Amino acid sequence: MAVDGELRQILAADADGLQAPAEVGGVRLLGAFDPWLQARDRELLVPDAARRRQLWPVLGRPGAILVGAEVTGAWRPRSSGKRLRLQIETWTGDDLPSELGDQAEQLAEHRGQRFDGFTEAAGP
Repeated sequence: MAVDGELRQILAADADGLQAPAEVGGVRLLGAFDPWLQARDRELLVPDAARRRQLWPVLGRPGAILVGAEVTGAWRPRSSGKRLRLQIETWTGDDLPSELGDQAEQLAEHRGQRFDGFTEAAGP
């Protein structure tokens, strides 16, 4: 199967799903080492080279904000005692989806903390 003009491999049982892919919805906070972010073909996940460098730096890797099937930004946890804030950098200029707060609440609960809001990351 060819993707962007390059030959790729896929299981025969999965080929039909690529012909008519299902709509992907929802919002997710993916951790820095989430298996989905470990794909070798990073340019397929994040086409913009500058944003790929932001999401996969040599040191201090952030997590990703996933809206539907698109990576729309990056996030880093900022803890202070029992409080967790998320420093986010969005790439689309859109308002934050309300579901992002739900994801942040779940993350804080998992960490034994209380979610204390978002902070916008400073630009480059």
